[in-house]
Order: sequence, then C-alpha cells, then structure tokens
Amino acid sequence: MAAVNIEPDPLPASVVEQSVFEGLFHNLLQPDAEFAAELKAAGYDLAAPLPKYSGKVFQDCVHIARRRAYPDLSPEEAERALGKRFLDGYLSTIIGKMIAAMLPIIGTAGALKRYARLYKSGSTGTVVISEPLGERAWRIGLRDQYMNTDFNHGLLESAMQHTGAQATVVVLSRSPHAADYEVRW
Repeated sequence: MAAVNIEPDPLPASVVEQSVFEGLFHNLLQPDAEFAAELKAAGYDLAAPLPKYSGKVFQDCVHIARRRAYPDLSPEEAERALGKRFLDGYLSTIIGKMIAAMLPIIGTAGALKRYARLYKSGSTGTVVISEPLGERAWRIGLRDQYMNTDFNHGLLESAMQHTGAQATVVVLSRSPHAADYEVRW
C-alpha cells in the first residue's frame, strides 16, 4: 500500500502591510540609527517605506526588534512581549484606530469570530482558522510560511485585553509553519 501524503498544500506567500511596520517601528519602538540600519539590511527602510512587504521581511524584522527591545529575555519571551506591545502601536495607525473603536463594541467573542478579517487588515496570505470550542473558549489557528508563534501569542493576549476580557491564551501546538492557540475568558 502506498504512503499517503498528509502534508498540507504549500502555503501562499504572506504579504504584510506597511501599517504593521508603521505600528511596530514608527509608533512603538522608534529605532535609533543603528537599529534602523539593521532593519534596512533585512529589507525595511524606515526612511522610504513600501506599501507592502513579504512575510519573510516581517519575520526578520521581528527577530531584530525582539533582540533590541528585550535583550535579556529568551527569544520566545521577547517575541511574546513584543507581540503584546505591538497592538498599542498598530492601534494608533489609521486602520488601527478603526479597529480600536470596534473592539469594545463587538466584544471578545465577536473579535474572535472575526479574527481572520481583523488579521487581514495587516497581513494577507496567512491562513486564519477561528472556531468556537464552547462558551467563552475559542481556537485560533494560524498557518504561514513565516510563522511568528510567540509574537502572535502576545498579539492575541493584547487583543483580548482591548475587548475588555481577562483572557488566558495558551499555545496548543507550534511548528515552523503553523500555530494553534486556545483563548478562554
């Protein structure tokens, strides 16, 4: 009997909007010249931003930022902390201000139900799975060629705070191209 290939189809290339970079670097971290030079070498020029970037450029820039912002933390802890703070910078962008106004109105379950749409405001190509597990519990799955599991963990925690929920977010599974989270409140 022939072996069955259970690997998923190749993931589409993710594209990250300039507003994500603006939120993280211009609004939140405000890099000095040396930090900006590292970002430029990775493909993001603070002085001449492009409208969109590849998921690879974003991943590389997140790795640089976590090292710069949290040098005393492990890479995982630093990325999670950066993800938690990221939303504050993103919500001060034009698109972010619209999302910030909406989050308290739609609430926690509404935000999780619409997580794929909300995620796509900053990044397309990432496969987002959002499903209820029961009352006050959801599973969020992310599939991307350039997965930032811990950054997205922190992002989810921060998003839940912005809806007014005292939520617990747990990483259920992780791989180089996928992560699943459980959100409970």
